[in-house]
Formats: sequence, C-alpha cells, structure tokens
Amino acid sequence: QVIHHDYLLLTGEKIGRAVDDGDEARATELGAKKAFVAWRKLPDDLKESNRMLAGRLGKHLTIPGSKRQFEVRFAPHQLLHPADMFTISEKELEDLAMQEHAEWMTAMLSLGWRHGHGEDPHSADLQRKLNPNLVPWDQLDDGTKDYDRNIIRRLPYVFAKADYEVVECF
Repeated sequence: QVIHHDYLLLTGEKIGRAVDDGDEARATELGAKKAFVAWRKLPDDLKESNRMLAGRLGKHLTIPGSKRQFEVRFAPHQLLHPADMFTISEKELEDLAMQEHAEWMTAMLSLGWRHGHGEDPHSADLQRKLNPNLVPWDQLDDGTKDYDRNIIRRLPYVFAKADYEVVECF
C-alpha cells in the first residue's frame, strides 16, 4: 500500500504540472489511468503488482557489478531523512533500473503476460494480459525507463514511509 500511495502522490504531481503547462489532455489521460484510484478500489491484479514490486525492492539494495550493498533497518521511532539514505551514482542508478526492469519482466511473464498492447499502442491490455513494455531495456521508450529509474530513486522514501531506514553496509 505504501508503494501505491507513493504512485498516487507522484501521479498527482504530474497531473498538477500538466495543468500548469496547459496540457489538459495529458492531465486527463493521467487521471483516467486504472491505477489512479485509492488502494481499496484498485483492481486485484494491480494490487498484486504492487505486492510483487515490494517483494523485489530488497534485490535493489545490492548494486549490480559492485561490492556496494545496502540493508534496511526497522526504525519506527526515528526521524528519517530519505535523501541521505541511499546515495548512488548515475551509473548505479541506471544499472539498478535495468535490473528492476528485468525483474519486472520475469514476474509479469510468470503471471502469463505477453508482449503486446491495448487499443493505444502505449498502453497495456489488462484483460488479455498484454503489455508493450515486455521488451529488453534498450527497446524501451525514455518515459518507461524513467519510470524504472524512479522506482530506484524512490526506494529510501518508500522504505521510510514504512518506518525503515536504508543504510550502507561497510
């Protein structure tokens, strides 16, 4: 639920920017997304997608090809500063985002999803389990790559909302 709440906050900010920029069509498109609803109204498959992401987050605490590793510690009574918890380079961010995309693809394929799209070539078809993003990293558009990068950027914030701090292991 914490991950979904973070999605709602970020999407709300995107809607606000679109309105400020006078792009009502983009604001409407973002607001009409099936996932842009409260957790209790979220379709079960999208709830499961959030749960699967939560299960993958721990994998992203080890930087691929590096000895750098982080861990989470329960910190319910501490004032947490997420921006200070998980400092990584741009290359590490990119490597972790690529890892997240590969993990997501594996999870989606295991649930029976296939490459394809809905009526709009950029959207998924939830009924037929088709998703245009089930392709290798280098075939993704920049917006989808940014989505994966933001999952990694937001790790310390998501953990902090659940009363966990992210600390580097030395």
